[in-house]
Order: sequence, then structure tokens, then C-alpha cells
Amino acid sequence: MHRFLALAIFLGFFLELAVLIAVGQRIGVLATLLLIVGAGILGAAVIRWAGLGLVAALRRPAMGRTFATKDAAAGFLFMVAGLLLIVPGFISDVLGLLLLPAAVRQWLAQKFVSRLGGSRWRRESYSPGDVIEGEAIEIEGEIAKRPDTGRDG
Repeated sequence: MHRFLALAIFLGFFLELAVLIAVGQRIGVLATLLLIVGAGILGAAVIRWAGLGLVAALRRPAMGRTFATKDAAAGFLFMVAGLLLIVPGFISDVLGLLLLPAAVRQWLAQKFVSRLGGSRWRRESYSPGDVIEGEAIEIEGEIAKRPDTGRDG
């Protein structure tokens, strides 16, 4: 499995490079660079937007609402779309653009969640748990301070 993954990454890198060179020859170096930089800026914006959505999704359970595993997976896929757009290359950009529509992310998230056996969970209200009885002793007097040695700790 590790060899297959390493080979796939290696071949993917060279395929990206070949497509990048071919596009550069076809439309010119400046236009190619502008497309790559533009995709990177779009990817950074997508990641920022995905991060804000993730914060909102994490607040829902804290407010007693349900947290859907499918929604978390869709948010993760949105983050992956941004990362793919940041990676220089047109193949990764196309894959990132394919992940941008919400319908595609929801469909893929449903497939992932059903494979992993994900479900919905609801946060239960706070319960203090076991109470341990005890007594407090109040100590009177001054608190002696340790001399400062100039070191932390």
C-alpha cells in the first residue's frame, strides 16, 4: 500500500509538471503564472471560508444542537478543495474546482460517512457526575513568599 501511494504521488507530480509545461507552451508563461497565482489566491480564500464554517459547525453541539458527521465530512472536503487549489498545477486545480459545489461535497461526504459507519450524535445536557463530600479547613496567618532566585520554576 505504501509503495502504491508513493508511486501515485510520484506519477502525479510528473503528470502535473507535464500538463503545466504543455499549458505554458500553449498560452504563454505569463498567462500560466497568472492562472496558478489566481488559483492559489482562490484556494486560500476557500480555506479561510472553510475554517469559518468549521468554527460555526463546532459551535452547534455546544449550543445543544445536533452535529452531523456528514456535515463535518463536507467541511473537510471543502478544506481539501482549497488545498488542491493552492497546490501549483492544473490537474489539482481541476480536482479542487470539482469539489467546490456543495452538492458534490455533500454527495461525496455521504459516501464517506456510509462507508465509515458515521452517524448523528446529540450532546447531552451537562450533568455534574458524582459528588464527593469533604470539609474545608481555613488557615489563618500570612503566606510566606519564597525568595526570588532569578530562575523560572
